[in-house]
Amino acid sequence: MNSGFSEQELTNLQRQLDEELLLTRKFRQYSDLCTDPELRSLCLQIAHLHQGHFNVLLQNLTIKKEEELENG
Repeated sequence: MNSGFSEQELTNLQRQLDEELLLTRKFRQYSDLCTDPELRSLCLQIAHLHQGHFNVLLQNLTIKKEEELENG
């Protein structure tokens, strides 16, 4: 295992990435269905929040992997 993470940690990170992606998609869909502009805006804000969570998790995994490649 080269990632510095245990198998369980990698599994948990993958599940969290999947969940954040799912929530992003759901709230974007909800915003498309909303007729109330305030509710639509709220759904988009929540979608962006979860997209941000996804991006941070993925970025941290990528940085960790790059550090390991540099260190051999």
